[in-house]
Amino acid sequence: MRSASLRTFTLGLAIALVAVACTPTPIDTSSTTSTGPSTSSTVPPATTSTEPSTTSSTEPPVGAEGELLPPERGEADDVAAGALIDVVGFQQDGNPPRLAQDLVIAMQAWLVPDLAEGEVSSIYVRTSTDSSVSILSVIPVMQWRGNPNFVQDLIEGISGNDALTPADGVFGTVTAAGAHLFLWSTGDGFLMASAMDPNDALEYLEQRSITSTVNEVWQTGSCLYLEDGESLPFAPFPPDVIVPCEGAHNAEVLLGRTDGTDLGTYDEETITYDRNYQCDEAYESAFGSQLTQAPSLVSYMPDADEWARGDRYLACVALIRTNDGTKLIAGPMADGEDLTFEPAVGSCIASGLPADTTPCGVVHSYQFLGEVDVVTDSWPTLAGSVYADACAPLLDDLPPGPAVVDVFPLGLGAYAFEQGDRTVRCMAFASVDGFLTEVIGPFTGVWRIIGDGGISA
Repeated sequence: MRSASLRTFTLGLAIALVAVACTPTPIDTSSTTSTGPSTSSTVPPATTSTEPSTTSSTEPPVGAEGELLPPERGEADDVAAGALIDVVGFQQDGNPPRLAQDLVIAMQAWLVPDLAEGEVSSIYVRTSTDSSVSILSVIPVMQWRGNPNFVQDLIEGISGNDALTPADGVFGTVTAAGAHLFLWSTGDGFLMASAMDPNDALEYLEQRSITSTVNEVWQTGSCLYLEDGESLPFAPFPPDVIVPCEGAHNAEVLLGRTDGTDLGTYDEETITYDRNYQCDEAYESAFGSQLTQAPSLVSYMPDADEWARGDRYLACVALIRTNDGTKLIAGPMADGEDLTFEPAVGSCIASGLPADTTPCGVVHSYQFLGEVDVVTDSWPTLAGSVYADACAPLLDDLPPGPAVVDVFPLGLGAYAFEQGDRTVRCMAFASVDGFLTEVIGPFTGVWRIIGDGGISA
């Protein structure tokens, strides 16, 4: 499950990002951990630490121009390998038959090209029958890491048919060649099993789900590195993205708690408020007001299903990025320079917010219309609607254009609200058939659409 950025309050507006209940969201990405068998994973391999690093004996490497060089991340293959274990009734086969090896090749061929960031295979023998089960452990590219719906969506996307549900948390399909494939989510990725006797493959995954352990999650102070074009994963436990804080990185965990709320029962409104308040407070403690600072704030919280399985994880992650990609820093992000976000009224902004302004004559997605004060004495239940209504009058003076122009607010979190702040920034965007579209030209003047829409607004 992926929760919305605290900088925005409207659902479904962003470029390649995902939201609460795993649907497209505004501006940023995040997620939750899960303790259920359908999304849990093995403990990260010993070669990767989830502890934030605080000391170093060397300076971070720099390029010829003095710029910080990207750090070395952990290996996704190591995470994939960590999901392959012996389970009750099965042990690793040291001398697998050719047919079992061919099944691995068939599973690899079934997958969508360029889907996997990490991929490791193994073959297990069922000790009671000496029959082989072929297993492929896959870590998908970052934007799908931890997505609780990914396995069934993958099956349906490739086969065109609904995923079969032969067991709790296990999904299945039959290939055009007649091979039975079963998939089970590890949290970070998934295991795919196949065998001459489909029951053997299914039994392995059922036993694997029983022996799974809760994923280790990011901790307060952990530093992360995302490559250009990557968004934060759905779930906050990929260990391979953690890097030393004294070296180059572009995201920091401001707060990570496994007991993120003391609620007795799940209540989406209350837990969203708690998430918003705690993350906004952590952000202000590190940087100051979200209204004027550049780092994006992304939060993680459990949805109703994860809550029912005992998940109480809450995390707040600060992410630095620019129009040219993700910005690298060394040392505490709060000590960095040029962290202010103070666009002039009328400025155009390329994509995810906050980001550098860009000339309105080049391709962009947003335009800053100005600031407004929200008139309310209590934190709104439907914050997006209340804040958007406050921004709506700024649309009245815009000339007609080739598509619908709407507005969304950002910059006001629950902690700031409780301290008396009521100011939000109003960002205009265009949509076609409900999809955000890039434009050239200012909404306050003459503009045109680029492309035919894209991300659900």
